[in-house]
Amino acid sequence: MRSFRRLVVVAATIVALTVLVPSVSAADEPIPVSMVGCVYFAGGTVPVPAGADINIREGWGTKTFGQEVAFLRSVTTDATLDGNPIVGSFGTPSGSKVDGWTVYWEYPTVAPAAGHSIVVRVEWTLRNPVNDGLSGVSPAGSLGMLECTIVGT
Repeated sequence: MRSFRRLVVVAATIVALTVLVPSVSAADEPIPVSMVGCVYFAGGTVPVPAGADINIREGWGTKTFGQEVAFLRSVTTDATLDGNPIVGSFGTPSGSKVDGWTVYWEYPTVAPAAGHSIVVRVEWTLRNPVNDGLSGVSPAGSLGMLECTIVGT
């Protein structure tokens, strides 16, 4: 549970950089839906424009690039959309020595029709303990399950 709280603290910093109630951008970029933002800042439900391209994401922040690589080598992701397994992917870590590093697991999909919803669950499990350099060492094992209901508006 301690490691899960650490994940929440690190992720809250990441969420501060994302929009909790998404809107369609001028460039028609996919709308980011933060799992941590949905669960901890939006009460587990987030509205999105019906039929819009969305990008479900969960991030991991570290102090150094090497710590980010250690996380990527250790983590496995189990994710479902309405109970069906989905396979997302991690992007390339981004950041700097000054600001720290972040990597996102992402799953692109389409928002449900108006008045309909989808339920996404994401769980990360570490094969080895991982030090993020920010809040300490997360032990091997599950970091906890995040569940978000995405509603088309």
